[in-house]
Amino acid sequence: MSMYDIIKRLVEKCDAPEPTPEERAEREQREAEAAETRRLEQEARKRRARERGWSLASATHPSDRGQSHGKDHIVLEAPLKVGRLEREPGDALCKPGDRFWGLYGIEREEIKPSWTCKRCLKMFDRYKGHLEEN
Repeated sequence: MSMYDIIKRLVEKCDAPEPTPEERAEREQREAEAAETRRLEQEARKRRARERGWSLASATHPSDRGQSHGKDHIVLEAPLKVGRLEREPGDALCKPGDRFWGLYGIEREEIKPSWTCKRCLKMFDRYKGHLEEN
C-alpha cells in the first residue's frame, strides 16, 4: 500500500458528515451558554477585585527568544497614597504600571508566594490595612 493510499484512507475516516440544522442549532446554543458563563465569571472576578482593592497580573519582559514570563504582581484597583508611596489604579505595588514592559491580568485570585514578586509580597503585608480602607 502506498503512502498516498494510507493518507486517502485516513482522510476518508476523518471526514465527518455535515451536521443537521438541529445539531448546528444545539451546538450554537451550547457555545452561547458557555460564552455567557465565561462573561459572568469574569464580571464576578472583577467585582471581587474591586471589593478587596487588588488583583493579580503577570509581567512579561523581552528576551532573545521573544518574551518570557516574569513574576505575578499585585495590582491596585484603587489609588493608594501612604506617606511618599503613591500608586494609581492599574499600578503594581512594587512599581508603577508604566515601568513594566507588559503587565497582563490573570484569572487566578490566590496569591502564591513562589510565583509572586517578592517586593509586592512585602509591600502587601505592610500596606494591607490601607488597601482594605479604599
